[in-house]
Amino acid sequence: MEVPDPVTFGDRLRRYRLERGWRQVDLADALGVHKDTVRNWEAGRVEPRLEILRVEGAGIIRGLCESRVGAARDSGNDALG
Repeated sequence: MEVPDPVTFGDRLRRYRLERGWRQVDLADALGVHKDTVRNWEAGRVEPRLEILRVEGAGIIRGLCESRVGAARDSGNDALG
């Protein structure tokens, strides 16, 4: 399945998950969160709380958030940093 270039955090998370052949529940298990949490992140309803970023193994989320901030800075958007 080809996934379009990611724009939002949820898009990047979904692409990361699909490129690895993971289901939402697989990513949720890896991060220690409920599958509905992953679904809400991907849908853009919510973004991960700071506590999730501290979870061991959550480098996935941290990296995706950092790339979002970097992209906003590159585009001249000061709202994120």
